[in-house]
Amino acid sequence: MRGVIVKWDDEKGYGFIRIDGGNKEIFCHISDFSPRNPRPEINEAVGFEVVSDGKGKFSAKQIRYLNRERAVSPGYRKKHRKDEESPTSIVQVVLSLLVGLLLVSVIGYKAYQYASEKLTPKQENTPVKTQVLPEIKRQQPDSSPYRCDGRQHCSQMTSCEEAKWFVRNCSDTKMDGDGDGIPCEDKCGGW
Repeated sequence: MRGVIVKWDDEKGYGFIRIDGGNKEIFCHISDFSPRNPRPEINEAVGFEVVSDGKGKFSAKQIRYLNRERAVSPGYRKKHRKDEESPTSIVQVVLSLLVGLLLVSVIGYKAYQYASEKLTPKQENTPVKTQVLPEIKRQQPDSSPYRCDGRQHCSQMTSCEEAKWFVRNCSDTKMDGDGDGIPCEDKCGGW
């Protein structure tokens, strides 16, 4: 339907539209205007649909301005149509960023692969021979009163001589903490 706004209270956001071809007025609310800004003006032509609330009261819904679009310059109309046609939701922005990040990652990885192939000398597919060396075990002299019995720390030694013997003859000792070659410095003080 068509009509003209005959009453409008901008503070309250409602008014009345006189339906074309008669004297009947119908209620309208700002929430039913598209767009809501700029605000409606008296004597402004509008198009709308009439809806009943089920109690015998009618109101205008989906109200659109009829003459505003014609009065607007073509550049302004084209700009707003473009804005309406190109949605800029947060989801689309995030998806665009993720796709861009993925693309940059793939390109970076490919560049890394290419560079590593060019900089690394090609190796032949011949098996590399490795030589396994036998484990060297320290021999314990039979004449010594000491035996490698698993003791590793200075607190387990009774003398400097015993600590020196363990460092020379037993593996995995932990008696030279500062690496200066002198075991159990509190007992030995120096060689």
